[in-house]
Amino acid sequence: MDNKTKGLLMGAAGLLVLSASKKAKAASLPLYPPIPPFTENRVRWDDYGPLKEGSPFLTPVDSSGAPQRVHVLLANRLDALKEAASRDGFNNIKIASGWRPHPWRSWDHYVERMVQRYGSLEEGRKWVAFKSPHETGLAIDFGSHGLAPISKTNDIQKQTPFYAWLVNNAHKYGFTPYMKEAWHWETKIPQTAWASGQEFTSDYGAYV
Repeated sequence: MDNKTKGLLMGAAGLLVLSASKKAKAASLPLYPPIPPFTENRVRWDDYGPLKEGSPFLTPVDSSGAPQRVHVLLANRLDALKEAASRDGFNNIKIASGWRPHPWRSWDHYVERMVQRYGSLEEGRKWVAFKSPHETGLAIDFGSHGLAPISKTNDIQKQTPFYAWLVNNAHKYGFTPYMKEAWHWETKIPQTAWASGQEFTSDYGAYV
């Protein structure tokens, strides 16, 4: 056997080992059921807590305005969603809001701002949470293709083609809706994965 043939055989053997290693790694990951289409699976602040400003798990994403960052595991899923959406004609998807720090000095400060902005605490809580999932890095507001965090146009946004695409497809990439807001979508992951930044499944559409 000549050296060239030996090299080809060794290369093929290496690929087989690599493939087997990847399959073994995927098989060792926990199994989760698939996310049902267009089903809420809310990210709760109390389950995670906030990501700090200097967290190594915050990574930039394409934004429609000021720079935005999200948790790295959400970013991976967003990349997959954007690739799929582009095949259906939705290019240059932008994010209006991703991670953001806790904006309230106290509960009283929150109440004051809700009354100023929405007329009452009850109405304000429908649109702005005291403990927002955005603080975890696992929530995004879309800012393109007719979607934007603007409550007065919420009903109109739900009639857009991109919103319809998300309703039918976002679950495949780990995103679930907040039914009250057309622009707001979340990615729920295990707390251990959130805290480590390590991938927990080989299927982004895993229902956690």
